[in-house]
Amino acid sequence: MGVHLSIIIAVLDEAENVLPVCRELASVLPQLPETEVIFVDAGSTDRTVACLQEARDAVLPGLRILSHDRRRGKSAALRTGIEAARGHWIATLDGDGQDNPNALLDMLRQAQG
Repeated sequence: MGVHLSIIIAVLDEAENVLPVCRELASVLPQLPETEVIFVDAGSTDRTVACLQEARDAVLPGLRILSHDRRRGKSAALRTGIEAARGHWIATLDGDGQDNPNALLDMLRQAQG
């Protein structure tokens, strides 16, 4: 069937938040159909990319990490993620942990009718 849902998360200087966000996602993924998670670094100057790589090793082995070489803004980062997405459905989350990944379960159910 392939990837059903692509979760796109744009981040900028979110080194301290990416691991907790990845842990939350990892707890929800088993309840979702085939899902890919794509983080797009929007030109961070901190350890965001290194922390994403550590999160991939520790909690989300299928995590895809894309990076911009300089700041281009959140919209550009989301576009990069969406263009790289393979899912039938696309959802976006904030990289600072504001969004509850559990909401994806209900949104996907409603989207599928």
